[in-house]
Amino acid sequence: MSVLLQAISSRFCDSSKKIMLWLAEGLVQPRGKNESPEDVAERCLIKLIAQGMVQMTNKKPNGNVNSCRLPDALRQHWLSKAQQATFLQVQANTRSELSQSTGLIHHLADHLDKEDVSFDHIHGGYNIASTSLMPQYCLTNHLDKEGRKPGEDIGNFLHRCISSSFLLLVRVLDLENVFKPKLPRELGKITRLRYLGLRWTFPEMIPSSVSKLQNLQTLDLKHTSISTLPNSIWKMQQLRHLYLSESYLSKFMSQPQASFPTALQTLWGLLIDEETPVKDGLDKLIILS
Repeated sequence: MSVLLQAISSRFCDSSKKIMLWLAEGLVQPRGKNESPEDVAERCLIKLIAQGMVQMTNKKPNGNVNSCRLPDALRQHWLSKAQQATFLQVQANTRSELSQSTGLIHHLADHLDKEDVSFDHIHGGYNIASTSLMPQYCLTNHLDKEGRKPGEDIGNFLHRCISSSFLLLVRVLDLENVFKPKLPRELGKITRLRYLGLRWTFPEMIPSSVSKLQNLQTLDLKHTSISTLPNSIWKMQQLRHLYLSESYLSKFMSQPQASFPTALQTLWGLLIDEETPVKDGLDKLIILS
């Protein structure tokens, strides 16, 4: 339970997104064939709220949890517990403390803070091969600033890492709010990636190699400027949650059964009209929630 708690932000966080991140990091597993990982994760979240360990900040119209937060004091407590259990390596906050940090980094977050040890690695030309700051599971950004520089920096950082065979074990890449990140063509080499979040980033395209991410469970393109996707995206059999941009106006085409993501539960933002095919189309979306 401490693992789930340390993954909840002290700020408001979308409960649906948090559940998808839990799944991507392998923090919850179904116990039976008749329950989905999403159901297990939602029950865990409800239990945490009932026990007063997580605060629900907003409800959906149907009464379900819409957003939640973890109080600062509780977050610090569970971060300490997770570190003691060797689940989490808490990275030093400043360059002067870097030499005191050891162990594998599971999570790396970019706050665009020049005093943070990761700043030169992401926003400078730091030698990737000489650093221990390579996350094993999760790379996230916490940026709310527009401008070309952060988007270019994160793109260059990803390119350098992938070219040097780093980041290939990463399961989560969440770039929400990074303005127009420059995604490298080699993105498809991060084959263990389960979550790709580009919400509120406004890129105009996504590399065609994204279809090579055969372990991808969640692709979040909500509030972007992406208007087209490679057709091969419908061959991603592990895809469970697909959020498209409002500008994605391409019609839903007939899909051969063998190439359709049968695990798909969420399909948001797709244009549906009277010409949308039912056979080999909507009839395949049998588990949408």
